[in-house]
Amino acid sequence: MRHIRFSLRSTLVAAFALIAIPAAHAQDNGGSGFDLALPKMMLDGLGVPANQNNADDTVVGADPMVSAQAKMVFVEHVRANKGDAVARSIDDWFTQNPVRTVFARVGEPYGLSPQSYPDVMAAWMVSMWLTANNAPQLPSQTQVDGVRRQVRATIEQKGITGTTSERQLQAESMMYEVVSAIGARQEAEQAGDRTALESLAASTQSNLQQRGLNFQALALGDSGLQPR
Repeated sequence: MRHIRFSLRSTLVAAFALIAIPAAHAQDNGGSGFDLALPKMMLDGLGVPANQNNADDTVVGADPMVSAQAKMVFVEHVRANKGDAVARSIDDWFTQNPVRTVFARVGEPYGLSPQSYPDVMAAWMVSMWLTANNAPQLPSQTQVDGVRRQVRATIEQKGITGTTSERQLQAESMMYEVVSAIGARQEAEQAGDRTALESLAASTQSNLQQRGLNFQALALGDSGLQPR
């Protein structure tokens, strides 16, 4: 995804490097993040064409209480792994820079909106692919559009589980992971730290595999994500 400038202190950068990997919201499917049933179904049906008549409600809600819950889950993960000081810094940064606002800045060049569940999931899929593969180039508009079509096709066939609040929590959990992955990659790239980028790719791939997804077995092209 397109780069954005984060202006973070070193402790925040360290925390972003930690939480950029999908394990940030590893879960028990009890409402603490988003489950991976939909991404897995998407990858199972990579070649399925999209149906243009989508009757599902894919609008991401904007309940402030749900947003507060998503932020709390994210910050508590940081606290458990990096301690109170870093967690407070992360909390303060996202208080000043709400995740939906930051995500909107990331997605806007590609036409991806934080109000659209398919758009958020497409951004998550692309960001995780870029990070796991240590991709040297940002995706093209056509490639992102291809992934978005795949996401929409899966949602049209399978639907999105959960209540409106649960879907918002899932979407905002994905936004935190997207923003974190971009932050970690951007910091390493600007520092010219190839070792950090390779380590981030390996950690991300390992955590994705633990969650049943192998992004290194996929290629990103104009039709979206396809088996290599």
